[in-house]
Amino acid sequence: MELIALIARYHRKSEPRSKHPEFATLDSSDQHLVRVLAGLLRVATGLDRNHASRVASVEVEDSKQRLTVRAVPTNGADINLELYAAAQRKDLLEAVLEVPVTLS
Repeated sequence: MELIALIARYHRKSEPRSKHPEFATLDSSDQHLVRVLAGLLRVATGLDRNHASRVASVEVEDSKQRLTVRAVPTNGADINLELYAAAQRKDLLEAVLEVPVTLS
């Protein structure tokens, strides 16, 4: 439950920091998990920017040098705003995975 709470906490503005007591008490593998899942949740939130389910699904390709996320629109919907919003929120995911994240 604590991991889920921390993922929810960090999916918005602040990034996980060792000075946060709840985060600091986690072992390094759980800290990494929180960072990765919070980063993924940030991108997912961007892909549902309008809360209109314009993105039907995503396809992910990990080439070890780059993570590519392809958003598949629902019935030809315009997802430019969703792609823009997701791109604005990809920094944490890029930092924790140590690779660029490309959205298309």
